[in-house]
Amino acid sequence: MDRSIFLLVLWLVSKAQLGQSQIDVLRLTSAVYEALGPSLEAMQKDIKTIKNDIVIVKNDIASLSHRVDNLTEEVQQQVVPQLARVQSFQTALESSINESRNELSRVNGIISDLGGHLQTHSQQTTSAVAQVDTRLSSLNESMRDDFSGIERGLSGLNSTANMICDKIKKLPVYTCGGTGGWRHAVYLDMTHPNTSCPSGWQLFTENSKTTCGRVSAARLTCDSVFFPVSGGPYSQVCGRIRAYQWGLALAFHYSDVDGVTIVHGSPEQHIWAFAAGTWENYPGNGSNHCPCDDNNLLYKTIPGFIGEDYFCESGYVYPGYRNDTLDFKLHSDDVLWDGESCHSTSTCCSFHDPPYFTKTLNQTTSDDLELRMCLSRSISYNNIAVELVELYVK
Repeated sequence: MDRSIFLLVLWLVSKAQLGQSQIDVLRLTSAVYEALGPSLEAMQKDIKTIKNDIVIVKNDIASLSHRVDNLTEEVQQQVVPQLARVQSFQTALESSINESRNELSRVNGIISDLGGHLQTHSQQTTSAVAQVDTRLSSLNESMRDDFSGIERGLSGLNSTANMICDKIKKLPVYTCGGTGGWRHAVYLDMTHPNTSCPSGWQLFTENSKTTCGRVSAARLTCDSVFFPVSGGPYSQVCGRIRAYQWGLALAFHYSDVDGVTIVHGSPEQHIWAFAAGTWENYPGNGSNHCPCDDNNLLYKTIPGFIGEDYFCESGYVYPGYRNDTLDFKLHSDDVLWDGESCHSTSTCCSFHDPPYFTKTLNQTTSDDLELRMCLSRSISYNNIAVELVELYVK
């Protein structure tokens, strides 16, 4: 009851002149209410608040129930079909596993049977291999003898092939600029038995070398030999001369050369010169050495008619001092004009790429080829020993 209402009732009672006992009861009641009134009011407020909270909870429960209903429906729509598919896949997987187990069992049976067969065949194979090995050993011994004979035959064939190749490489098509059409004009090879020197040169033998040398004994003389050229006119000459140095040649001197020159016609037209120097590696300056010797700074001037058309080599390595016993003999260890065995300071082996030269003449001619052997000193001082002359024209 509200306090104001209670006081109003109490006043009305007092006005109605109630009995004393009733008044006391009312007063007691008023006192109790005065004492408990604030607590009762607080309790009323709490009860009201609780009622409001209950309403809110009811609303939340209703909203949650609605959400649960929606979630349940979503689970039924999405999750349940997925679970059904998973169950179907699980069933298929179990079936596949069972089939694989059955297949594995069959394979194990096959392997077991195969192992037995392999063991049997292995024993048979071992026996067969032993028989084959025995036969191969016997065959190897037989073939070794056969191959030895074949190898000897191939070795001889290879030697013959190399000899043929060497001969082919000496053909003028290889040695004269790589073109054809060349024909022999001069061929003199003193290494062949019973070969004689041409008229104008004389036979010269020393150190088991048979060669052709000068006839004239005096200094500043030339001895010529002539070779007619058959087959018609020519305008090119190619070839080589192989010789040895006797004594001390003087390379170029005065108006000529110590060595052999090839000329044609009258007056003489120069084709090529083969000059011989005194020493190959003379350490000082000297006028009697080849211009291509790097140590030589004072060589005599090359005659104008020779120009650059020459080879120059020395067949004698400087011994370190003058010695008549060493100097005046046939120096057969080093062939002249072959483009080999030159000293490291010399360029003579590469100048014009010896041993073969090729020269194009100023005009076509049918002249004989003249080979002039000229020397500046007497025959007791120097000589040129020619072993091979090989000339081609076209």
